[in-house]
Amino acid sequence: MIIDEGERVQQWACAALGAMTRGNAQERTRAGNAGAVEAVVAAMTAHRQSEQVQRWACDALGHMTVCNVENQIRVGDAGGMDAVVSGMNVHSQSGQVQVMACAALCAALGALVQDKNAENRTLAIRAEAVAAVERAVTTHSANAQVQRFATPLMASFD
Repeated sequence: MIIDEGERVQQWACAALGAMTRGNAQERTRAGNAGAVEAVVAAMTAHRQSEQVQRWACDALGHMTVCNVENQIRVGDAGGMDAVVSGMNVHSQSGQVQVMACAALCAALGALVQDKNAENRTLAIRAEAVAAVERAVTTHSANAQVQRFATPLMASFD
């Protein structure tokens, strides 16, 4: 398999953003203000066929949006709900993409906290996230991480 260097750069940039913002509210805000959310969504769109870009981009989106309403709004505005669901559909057999995508949707929807993001919920439903998550749950029934994130996610769609 030949990987173009642009794809590799995007993969590692997304992985670095995820690591930088994991558990760090100040870095989440900095990344969002610097346009990182939009850049990650652009990487997902440009490299739809790359499992690794999709995996690490979802990881980055999840960490940048958890408990950060401004970044949740940025994801919605940038087309992030469509990008995440598209990644789930293209890489439906990849447990890693499904875990990270479900986690990213949970964070962007605020599914794990009191204050839900209603706009992103609407965008996710329009992007057919419910079907994508249901397929992930069925296809990856033995993957505890998929189940862990899919459960609160599906509850947020009710």
